[in-house]
Amino acid sequence: MQEFIAHPSATDWDDLRHYLEAARAGSFRAAALALGTTQPTVGRRVDRLEKRLGTKLLRRIAHGVRMTPSGEAVFKVAGDIERLMRQLELQAAADRSLAGRIRLWVTDGIGGYWLPPRLVEFHRTHPEITIEVICSNEVPDLGKMEADIVVTYEQPINPNLVVLARASIDFRPFASREYLQLYGTPKNLADLQTHRICDHTEYPKTGEWQTWADIVRDHPCVSYRTNSSITLGHNTLYGAGISLQPVALAGLEPNLVMLELDDYSPRLDFWLVCHRENKDIPRMRALIDHLKTTLFAEKMSASVQERLQSHLVETGFTRDRIVIHK
Repeated sequence: MQEFIAHPSATDWDDLRHYLEAARAGSFRAAALALGTTQPTVGRRVDRLEKRLGTKLLRRIAHGVRMTPSGEAVFKVAGDIERLMRQLELQAAADRSLAGRIRLWVTDGIGGYWLPPRLVEFHRTHPEITIEVICSNEVPDLGKMEADIVVTYEQPINPNLVVLARASIDFRPFASREYLQLYGTPKNLADLQTHRICDHTEYPKTGEWQTWADIVRDHPCVSYRTNSSITLGHNTLYGAGISLQPVALAGLEPNLVMLELDDYSPRLDFWLVCHRENKDIPRMRALIDHLKTTLFAEKMSASVQERLQSHLVETGFTRDRIVIHK
């Protein structure tokens, strides 16, 4: 181990990288998918590292691998090396022009619905920057540099993270026009008991969201559950049932009807976050500033405002009752 650390090579680091991913993922197959390589390659890299160190790092189990005590010790050291390598890359990138890769983590709803139209102008003005959008419900560890910039629904508490912006999304029940033609329009929350419900398993269950959680928990006909906002939106659009959706969706999907049920409109806060070592790197700063003035802007674009206003008039809402971002 001492010789390995004192005289590392490029091959050593590549082997360590494969080992780290296998240990984190708990299987060679998952590690291969994350690294963009093959399962046998991950296995060969780990075997070579074990031979170099003279100890077993991973124990094969029924459905994957588990770290041995030696593996846990190497994992800690390798994690430190990974962070140092990432810091070196970031430092080198800071001296370059506005070019390179940015790993942006978002949920699939933000990544699928709200982000694409807001990146068009950024791509035009920064053609040499590649944005690698990672969509998942598992928030990455920014302390380990698993992403560069994050849009998260979880309020950050790590002192090494910088909160760059905060906004909120208001939700209301939605249904497709075809669904309402078939099953009728509910007049209040109590009426939902006789309708079909589609639910997002990742929605909060406390505070003002508890009302919806109670409806779903006791409901006789939950026709669809998912952890994907895109999937929930599409199934609602195609008539699977009534679901909670961001009110701004009324301006994007003409076939969806926003329902006023006891004026119920829970709110979800979200944050723009990065590691403090990233915030002043030119390409990171460019995207941060762009997101702050688009995704986290106080006002929607005029076209969406006009479409939403039309929808509200049609369904009997007044504009001052709807707040998209604060």
